[in-house]
Amino acid sequence: MVEMRREDWHLLGRALVLWARPPGARYPQRSDQRVLDEFGVEVGSWLVPIIKKLADDYYATDAQWTVRDLGEAGRVASDAFMARNPHVPLEAVRTLEWCFTWDFK
Repeated sequence: MVEMRREDWHLLGRALVLWARPPGARYPQRSDQRVLDEFGVEVGSWLVPIIKKLADDYYATDAQWTVRDLGEAGRVASDAFMARNPHVPLEAVRTLEWCFTWDFK
């Protein structure tokens, strides 16, 4: 992962939430274009690959197959992800958890 300042992590968190869960969404709606539109091409082009890498890292878990229910799987996956990525804002982690549990329901 690239070296980032605290405000970069905050920006990344906002972008990840927007990428996966636009306002009012009832299910995951991942969109690179939404990030590019909101943050501009220069910044958005920097953010999108990092967002995708973080999403891939979150989904690298096998929690959905090793625990008794999906809610617990989301918590286990989030805990493991946060241990590997301690600077990712909690709102972004919760968004990834929401996507994960939706995708495996």
